[in-house]
Amino acid sequence: MNVWKNIAVLGTILVALMGCTKIEQAPAPEKEVSFTVGSHVIQTKSLESEGVTEFKSKGFLHAQGYESITQDFFGASGETIRKNTSEWAPASHPYYWPKSDLSYVNFVSWFDKNGGNPTTVTEDRLEWVNRTIAANDDIMYADASWRYFNNTTAVPVLFHHALAQVKFQVRLSKSQAGNTNWTVALSNFRVSNVYQTGSLRLRHNGSTLDAQTLPWTNDTHSTIWTPSGEPGTLSFVSHYNLSTQNQAIIDTRSVLPQSTFGMEVSFDYTIKTIYPEGNPLQSTSENATARINLYSDFRLYSWSMNSSITYTIVINPDTQVITFDPVLTEDWNTDLNNSMYIE
Repeated sequence: MNVWKNIAVLGTILVALMGCTKIEQAPAPEKEVSFTVGSHVIQTKSLESEGVTEFKSKGFLHAQGYESITQDFFGASGETIRKNTSEWAPASHPYYWPKSDLSYVNFVSWFDKNGGNPTTVTEDRLEWVNRTIAANDDIMYADASWRYFNNTTAVPVLFHHALAQVKFQVRLSKSQAGNTNWTVALSNFRVSNVYQTGSLRLRHNGSTLDAQTLPWTNDTHSTIWTPSGEPGTLSFVSHYNLSTQNQAIIDTRSVLPQSTFGMEVSFDYTIKTIYPEGNPLQSTSENATARINLYSDFRLYSWSMNSSITYTIVINPDTQVITFDPVLTEDWNTDLNNSMYIE
């Protein structure tokens, strides 16, 4: 009887222990942060089509219970985001979303081909101060990616060009009339009173509680550069023999967005007139200098951000009349919104 009693007691203990057992679920796998390229709008160009394979981003973490404290999600200097097969991801190592649904991350992203990092990058400030623009510069800033958390499939990033582009080309209206021919040589082409250094100070209020992208403005609620220092000259002194085909004297280059007020285009040119046989004058040459007010003569009053402008100067060698044909493309890209998207 004692044996059965002991067995019964043991059975009671086993049942009690089983009743106290805590069964835990395996933790959910960590979800990696990524930036997958995608097009939100028809005709939108990708970063790759611009020759861009990486950009910079800073992440600002607001963790549950510490929402008022901003923590560096990508470290103090930010992270390089690089194309990796089909997606964009941090280059140094994977980053994972905070697991709490009440924790979120704000992202500020940019691309600066020659300058590296902006002067200031915070959640609500993005600044390039006293930046000198080179001919091949390309600066882009993205709308702030605001309040994204662990249910995010991919962080949406919308880029805008921060600079302008200009091109100057020259052609002859004609090189022949009857038996008379003309040749025209051009030299010392320059565009003066052009600011090449300036500051761009961007802000946003970050008041939204929803996950979305936020556009930047400056203190006057627009997006403009403030020129600084003394204006300089875009100068090309090579010798060009012109024809009736457009010839790029200053090929497409980046410039600081600014007003064209005070800018002047000037160049020297020589017109040689070759007369038909039998004329006592076999040929004559005339030297001249042209000065063109870019603001009033072309009537294009600014180089605005994200725009691409082609100036065409047409010389009539017979009358020496010079006409102008500026063409403004409102977007650096082909997108009607002047934008490129990273999703």
